[in-house]
Amino acid sequence: MPASATDAVTRELEAALPARDEVEGTRGRILRAALVLFATRGYHASSIRDIATEAGLGSASLYSHFSSKESILAELVFIGHDEHQRRLMTALLGAGPRPRDQLAALVRAHVLSHTEFPVLALVANRGIRDLSPGAAAASVALSNHSSALLTEVLERGVRMDGFVVDNELVVSGVIATMGSSVASWWPSRSDLISAEELADGHATLALRMVGISPDA
Repeated sequence: MPASATDAVTRELEAALPARDEVEGTRGRILRAALVLFATRGYHASSIRDIATEAGLGSASLYSHFSSKESILAELVFIGHDEHQRRLMTALLGAGPRPRDQLAALVRAHVLSHTEFPVLALVANRGIRDLSPGAAAASVALSNHSSALLTEVLERGVRMDGFVVDNELVVSGVIATMGSSVASWWPSRSDLISAEELADGHATLALRMVGISPDA
């Protein structure tokens, strides 16, 4: 594949966003341009002019859609956390009543969301720290709710399903960090392990972490 074609594919992957109304039209072009720049240069090193140029717009046109660079980052961070939380909820609702099945489903959904939109995940997870408290509030609430889903499953598993957990907060933190880290390393190794295999492997590890055999 010619270098230019490879670069085009890479940029398309870097700019991948979930299909939703917020990423349509000019607004979507701005968000994708900012996503690429925030991921490659960093938020602080990317200017409004840089984003406008990347999106093929003038700065004045960009300001008709977003009031500031922070508002662009806030939108990307919110999209990332909202998509992640929606996927966790869908997985949990479809997992059935057993905590072990709920844990496996949550972990798979967590990992797959980070493999499907790895750059968005990286920008959302890092960028939330660059936002002011007001701009970050909605995303922080989503992140806290996602964390609570996992902690609640662990607590139910201890009460109902034989989980062995000394500290739910520690275990949930390890599981969450283990899954979110795939966004940084898996894309360059996707030829060695598929996203589904990776998700299944993390689910198995999570179950073993709480003393449950995956085959039980």
